[in-house]
Amino acid sequence: MAVVTGASGGIGRALARALAGAGARVALIARSQEGLQATAAEVTALGAEALPVAADVADSAAVQAAAREVARWAPGVDLLVHGAGVLTLGPLAELSREDHARTLAINYLGVVEVTRAFLSLLRAGRRKSVVAIGSLAGLVVPPFMGAYAASKFALRAYCHGLRQELAPEGFHVGMVHPGPVATAMTAGRLGGPYYPLPPGVPVLNPDAVAAATLGLIRRRRAEAVVPARLGPLARLGVAAPGVVDRVYRWVMARPGPGTARGSTGD
Repeated sequence: MAVVTGASGGIGRALARALAGAGARVALIARSQEGLQATAAEVTALGAEALPVAADVADSAAVQAAAREVARWAPGVDLLVHGAGVLTLGPLAELSREDHARTLAINYLGVVEVTRAFLSLLRAGRRKSVVAIGSLAGLVVPPFMGAYAASKFALRAYCHGLRQELAPEGFHVGMVHPGPVATAMTAGRLGGPYYPLPPGVPVLNPDAVAAATLGLIRRRRAEAVVPARLGPLARLGVAAPGVVDRVYRWVMARPGPGTARGSTGD
């Protein structure tokens, strides 16, 4: 039995479909009731059971209520996938404190809160797997993505610590770092001045990220970069951030379409 947050669209919806196709019952958590119902219909069309639960991961009381609802539906959870997220773009000197706080509240603290709420159900499950959808920006920071990247850096540290602490109980804790993904969250922003795309970096579809995530879960791996061919470049960027700076200076000097700053989320 699996729980997916951010399940109303984008990567979360693709993950729900992929898990349903693999035969899992899926509890779906997101803010949008309409989006949840659409995802639930796709899951049931694949022959799997779905439980849509409307909740904002940044709302502690709503998360606790969601966990209680899932507990009434299933005695244990085998897999918890954190797919909820918000994308915040713009010059760091201009983003407000509220911009930063909202980004952290969803992308980092939301994961912390949901994990805490579902931990007892995970301990009662068989596979005991927790997986977070991070970002390539959580390894290599592009300009104008500092707030978003900071939340993903924090998330990576949390997953690393959680993996070490829960390993004695047989838990798997993993994190997926996708490159740019075509979703409602990135629509109209990819390739713009606040979302530069270096040459050779592909724009993924959500199903590709979902497939890579299922591979990580099956192999119980700690981390995966999507697409895998960008993994060595990401490791180079972590080891030599000055190289990243030079690449993006060149990318930003090239003409491109405009885009809006601010936060959007699935």
